[in-house]
Amino acid sequence: MLTKMIRTSALAALMVAAQSLLTACNQASAYSSDSTAKIPSDVLTLVNQTFQSNFVYGDWRFQGTQVINNSINAYIQIPDKLELSEKQQKQYIQMVICPSQDKAQMWLTTRDYPIWVHLYTHDKKYGVYAQCTNPHI
Repeated sequence: MLTKMIRTSALAALMVAAQSLLTACNQASAYSSDSTAKIPSDVLTLVNQTFQSNFVYGDWRFQGTQVINNSINAYIQIPDKLELSEKQQKQYIQMVICPSQDKAQMWLTTRDYPIWVHLYTHDKKYGVYAQCTNPHI
C-alpha cells in the first residue's frame, strides 16, 4: 500500500514538473527575438512614436518594441499588477491601450504585422499580453 502511494505521488510530482517545464518553454519561445524579421525600421519607429506619445505622463512607462516572430511587441511597465482577471486585463489592453482607429497612418503602415501589447510590473516574461486588432483591415 505504501509503495503504491509513493508511486502515485512520484507520478503526480513528475506530471507537475513536466507541465511547469512545458509552460516555461512556451513562455521562453514567446519572448525570444527573431533576428531574421523583415519589419522595416520606419514601421517600428512609427509604432514607438505612437505608444510613446500615450505614456508621457503618469506611472506607466512605455519601454519600447521588439520584433518577435515577425510581429511587433510593445512593452509597457506598470507599477502594480492590475486587480483584474487575466481575461479582463487582455480586454483592457485591446480596448484601452491598443492605438485607436484614428491612428490610421500607423494602422495602415503596420497592416502586414500583428501588434501585441505586453503589460508587466518587474519582468517582461511574467506579464499579460494581447493582440491589437487593426481596425483598417
